[in-house]
Amino acid sequence: MTTTVPLRVTVFSDARIYREALASILSRRCSLTVVGPFDTSASGLQRGIGLRPDVIVVEITTLRCLRIAGLLTRLAPSAKIVFIATKSIERELRARLPVRSAAFIPPEGSEDDLVEAIAQTLHTRPAASCSDASATNTILTHREREVLGFLRVGMSNKEIARALRISNATVKNHVHNVLSKCNVHRRGKAAALLRDRES
Repeated sequence: MTTTVPLRVTVFSDARIYREALASILSRRCSLTVVGPFDTSASGLQRGIGLRPDVIVVEITTLRCLRIAGLLTRLAPSAKIVFIATKSIERELRARLPVRSAAFIPPEGSEDDLVEAIAQTLHTRPAASCSDASATNTILTHREREVLGFLRVGMSNKEIARALRISNATVKNHVHNVLSKCNVHRRGKAAALLRDRES
C-alpha cells in the first residue's frame, strides 16, 4: 500500500482575514497541507518560500503587486503558482512574467475553482474534501464537467468522443470518474444531479 504525501500549499495575501480564510478552506482537503499563511512583506515572502511549498496561492490585487509575483517566480522556481487576480491583472502577468504553468482564478471564484486551479498547475485530479463527500460537493475536473453536460442531454459515448475529439476509451474513463465522484451507478442519475444543482 502506497502512502500519498500531502501537497504543501502556502497562501500569500496582504488582507489577513482573506489569507486566513483561504488557508482554512484549503486545510480541509485531505491531500493538502497548508503551511502559512503569510503577508507579502519581505519577511512574509521569505518565511513562506522557506517552507518549500509545492504550490503557492497568491492574491494579486493591484499592478503594484506585480513585483511580488515576479519575486515569487524567481525565488520559488519549482513551486506552482495560483494567482487570484482580475482579468486585467492576469493579462499584465502573462505579458510580463514566465507564468505559462501558473493558474489564474478571479477574486469572485469559488472554493471549487481554487482547488481545481491547484490541480491544474499540477496536472492532477482536484483534491477531495475530507469533511463532505456528498454528491453535491463532489469536485469534477473541467473535462469531466464537459462530459457530464453531454450526459445530461443524452449523448452516447461515441457522440461525446466525436464532440470532444477524443477516443471512445477516454470518454469511458471520464464517464466512470463522473459516476464514481457523484456516487451514482447510472448516467441518468449523474445528469439528474447536475439538473438539481442548477435548479
